[in-house]
Amino acid sequence: MNMQNLVRCFSWGAVLFLMAQSLHAQECTVSVNVATAKAVYAEEDLLAVNLTFSTTADRETLRLSYPTLQEPSGVFLDFLPTNGLTRSGNLLNSGGLSFPRGLLGGQLFKTEVFLQRYLDGFHVGHYDLPWKIKVPCEGKAKPVIAEGRLSFDVVSSKGGVGLEARLQGEYAGYVSRAQEFTGPDLFLQGESFRAREAIEALRLVRSPLVIPYLEQLAAAADHDARTGAFDGLIKFSMNDEAKRFVFQTLQSSDPRQIGEGLRVLSAWRVNLPEVDVRTLLIKGDPELQGQVLHYLGFSKNSEYSAIVDEYAKSSNQIVASQAKAAAAQLKVKR
Repeated sequence: MNMQNLVRCFSWGAVLFLMAQSLHAQECTVSVNVATAKAVYAEEDLLAVNLTFSTTADRETLRLSYPTLQEPSGVFLDFLPTNGLTRSGNLLNSGGLSFPRGLLGGQLFKTEVFLQRYLDGFHVGHYDLPWKIKVPCEGKAKPVIAEGRLSFDVVSSKGGVGLEARLQGEYAGYVSRAQEFTGPDLFLQGESFRAREAIEALRLVRSPLVIPYLEQLAAAADHDARTGAFDGLIKFSMNDEAKRFVFQTLQSSDPRQIGEGLRVLSAWRVNLPEVDVRTLLIKGDPELQGQVLHYLGFSKNSEYSAIVDEYAKSSNQIVASQAKAAAAQLKVKR
């Protein structure tokens, strides 16, 4: 081989090597592990699943959307229905936080999701649940894709010794964690996931034992914690303690608390007496008046028409606009 051909071969070899290195550099280097927190859950337990992310690179960046981890352009976790399970309506209302998370080489990032957010219909029995996850790294063309199965049992909680005390201890721990990590810098701190996990857990619990702990969470200054608490109360429409607390919030001096209470009453399809509605409206806070008028419109109760028409003449344009919107809603029959 002459020198010219040797140089040409070397040049092509160098190009191919660089192309291979470039393609390799576009691959996400994250490893992910998905595992149940327990092998056996009681009926009233939250079905917790632990996710652990790590990387062999110096640094990778993931985009995570909690609590569902179903970010279209980020980490996408899916549990496939089996054993008569169906997809949960909770997936349509993800809320929560979404931001890039830096992951350093040798560092583990752990977070917890709950199967009740993804699937409905769990009962006593054995589950062998398929899962899939896609993990893209920002700036990398090729994501990591993994799949597997979660095997666990759900057993009857009837007659369980110490179950009530254990559950109450867990709920108290969640409240403490949510209160510890909430604040103005919530979305900037790694602890944000710890807080969101706690809020998410309390919101999903179906046992009425959680109601006092939701009441504690509802007093939080943090918007996400407060909203999660009232979301959690919606499922307890037949519980006297939950009803007492929600009606009690209407006596609050905080418009945010009153607004959350009205939101729960709307979900319960509870219509307040006119005198109670007017008591809220005459407090004079435009924000609160708007929330009350939204509640009246959502009720579809034509008995509120006179109140709504009255506030449609308000000098506050925002209040008047909300009243007109409510009036239009009241004209539509349920």
